[in-house]
Amino acid sequence: MKKKVLSLLLASTMVLSMAACGSSEEAPAANDNSAAAPAASSDAAPAASSEAAPEAEKLDFGGQVITWLIRDQQVDPATGDSRMNYLYTIEMIEKELNVDIQWEVLDDDDAVLTKLTSGELPDLISWKWNDLYREQGGIPGLYNDGICIDLTEMIETKMPNLQAVFAKHPNVAKDMKNSDGQYLYFQRINPLETVDDIMASTSTGIIIRQDWLDNVGMDVPTDIASWYEVLTAFKTMDPNGNGELDELPFDGSADGLRLFEAAFGMDQAAYIDPATGKVEYGARSQAYKAFLEEMNKWYSEGLIVNVYAKDDSGNLTVNTVKDKDPGGSNENIGADLAGSWKGLSNANGKDFVKTLKEKKPEASITPCPWPATADGKVYSERTVSSVQAETTLVTTDCECLDAVAAVIDWMYSEKGSELICWGEEGVSFEYDADGKRKLIYVQDPETGKDVTPKAELPYDKDGDGVNDLLDVYKMYGNTSTYLPSYGCFDINLATRDEWYKNSSKVWAECSFDIRYPGAITLSAEQADKVSVANNQALFDYIAEMRMKFITGEEPLSGFDNYVAQLETMGMSDIVAVYQEAYDEYMSR
Repeated sequence: MKKKVLSLLLASTMVLSMAACGSSEEAPAANDNSAAAPAASSDAAPAASSEAAPEAEKLDFGGQVITWLIRDQQVDPATGDSRMNYLYTIEMIEKELNVDIQWEVLDDDDAVLTKLTSGELPDLISWKWNDLYREQGGIPGLYNDGICIDLTEMIETKMPNLQAVFAKHPNVAKDMKNSDGQYLYFQRINPLETVDDIMASTSTGIIIRQDWLDNVGMDVPTDIASWYEVLTAFKTMDPNGNGELDELPFDGSADGLRLFEAAFGMDQAAYIDPATGKVEYGARSQAYKAFLEEMNKWYSEGLIVNVYAKDDSGNLTVNTVKDKDPGGSNENIGADLAGSWKGLSNANGKDFVKTLKEKKPEASITPCPWPATADGKVYSERTVSSVQAETTLVTTDCECLDAVAAVIDWMYSEKGSELICWGEEGVSFEYDADGKRKLIYVQDPETGKDVTPKAELPYDKDGDGVNDLLDVYKMYGNTSTYLPSYGCFDINLATRDEWYKNSSKVWAECSFDIRYPGAITLSAEQADKVSVANNQALFDYIAEMRMKFITGEEPLSGFDNYVAQLETMGMSDIVAVYQEAYDEYMSR
């Protein structure tokens, strides 16, 4: 089975000629542009409860067309074909509800922006809106500009499965609402309540050379004092064994020093002061001064490198080099010179060490826990929020809200979410004796070896002799699509290697209490007051002085004068805006 697709990558013009949310001749007449109850067959919709089972099979939308623009970074470059055409989860939804979901696939921000001004929108658009539409106010800006609709009534009257999720996880409901009490988007919901949940949202931390630790006879550092001891040993004890003291204990590329800020109970930007429970801005705090003093000591003793760069004008800037390719962007790792650095738990976190392994096969790395504060608290520098980057909007051109509500709510059901994340029981996964899901291992017909369903094997599910997919697991949806779903984050452990599991677990064991909640959405007026555009001089001054304090170009005796200058540049006004938004968020 190959679905109809609307793909700009194929230069299709179909979507430009069809009416938004067009329906077949059999579509129920009750579907109009209102948010009223759907056709009579929907009257039996289940009441909201945490155990609510989807009753989507009782709904019949007569083959109604739903157009959906979505991002897919795995489009076949030769044909422009997208896996969205082959997802069996979508096929099952279509059969359950008698709808026809037609995809418009893009992988280009500019093309989406052009689409928004084309005068004809698809019914649903899934994208990273707060990146794409940041300057225009993110999702609230899209709503104010008349591109997406308020979903609150739809959720309250037509979506029992999503209501059940909100009832079970009030924090998710709180995070997804804006300051006006509106829901404006759908997303993949991670309640961040279990270890698996948090691990699924954890990808960045500090990596250290385990073989170097072994060579100097030391353990993984756990606080600032032990980090200083380890870095000093790396600098003075020749752990790479080449007979030279050429080691670079910590490579600060990609703004790596920020990973140490939480050990001082603060963040350089807006954060929640653990002592007062109020919003503070780290760059003006005494905790920040203590951090700068320590980093200045490390820098002066040669324990940290690549903590800054210079722009074309010779001004100091943060070094934003990414640690992905040791042979290119970060030669120090591959050259067996860097002892620790900012790294990742995903493939990049491991793969960029391949060059190092070629040079020194016995080299090994390990993730480090977040350094503890002086009083033993372990905070993370990351912002963790149940609000995801990829979200789905219902556009103002959508004329079949009933069908859209039914489709999205089916995805939030236990069955729908499991299909999207794990696939089909007995095909891609099964339950073990403890009732936990695990991927089924299938046999490669050519080698006879057991391989995971992620392997590229021919798979002819409908028996027509055509290989519909080359990937058993990904024939459903999985976590790399933007499809709304709920939970099932145990799939991350089942589909990742041991490096991912170990590093994510280490970096997930912390408190996020000092982080300014990522779910807070500033109003257009608030966002304007704290924007970089309107405070460029202030933020440039902070960045400049940070580097000067660390490198010693500016003595820390001048810190109080620096803070006074921040105040004259409007720092207190910025903190007041963040405090106002935080108070509103906490009162929801």
